[in-house]
Amino acid sequence: MAASVITVLFLFSCLLQSASADPQEQQVTAHPGKTVTLSCRAPNNVIITAVEWIRSGLDLDRYVYLKEDGRLNTANQDPSYMNRVHLKDDEMKNGDLSLILKNVNSNDGGKYECRYEEKGSWKRADQIKLTVILDAGDLQLQPIKEITVHPGDDVTLPCRAPNYITITTVEWSRSGLNKRVFSQRDGNLNTAGQDPSYVNRVQLRDDEMKNGELSLILKNVNSNDGGTYECRYKEERGRNLETADQIKLTVIPDAG
Repeated sequence: MAASVITVLFLFSCLLQSASADPQEQQVTAHPGKTVTLSCRAPNNVIITAVEWIRSGLDLDRYVYLKEDGRLNTANQDPSYMNRVHLKDDEMKNGDLSLILKNVNSNDGGKYECRYEEKGSWKRADQIKLTVILDAGDLQLQPIKEITVHPGDDVTLPCRAPNYITITTVEWSRSGLNKRVFSQRDGNLNTAGQDPSYVNRVQLRDDEMKNGELSLILKNVNSNDGGTYECRYKEERGRNLETADQIKLTVIPDAG
């Protein structure tokens, strides 16, 4: 009987350890331009030698924030977070590893993870999903980007959507055309309504559209390609296409 009780207690202890190793995801919302605190707490009886914050969608060798042995390490910090993040308590008293993120923008949305190092071993403390809420004023188009190229060049038309949404459709159009330049829906290229002049000359820079990357590569530019391009997308639960970027492409003839 005693052995059975010990076995049950041991299994219960294992379950508790497993649960503590996989913290529940916190939900945090913020508006562009605001400051937000991403809460994280480690046990207050451990000696922490390093703390790291990472975010889904960043390159594997990049991080949001890293502090080791009391010193900030910016060697591989993602450039978009430079001078925008700091610990709520630099001394990490009572295991407080919370991160303050200033001047939030739409690209900051995603899943954040807080980890700490104790006795040479890394442990996960907390996970936070940050959702950036865009108001009507935030949805206004950015100024039209202007790009110039020469005939025969390949050019990338940049476009980026918020990185925390699931995109099902991306569409590129150009002023003066009745048909589309490019269209992809549910991972499949849609050529039914594509203008014939763009067939086999356009492709997404990233077919998987990771981090909201919707940029279009246009190959072998010719003089007829000039005009204003518009990049639009539809997210998983959206009903309408949303405009992400506009680019004015000017094709300059060669001097000869």
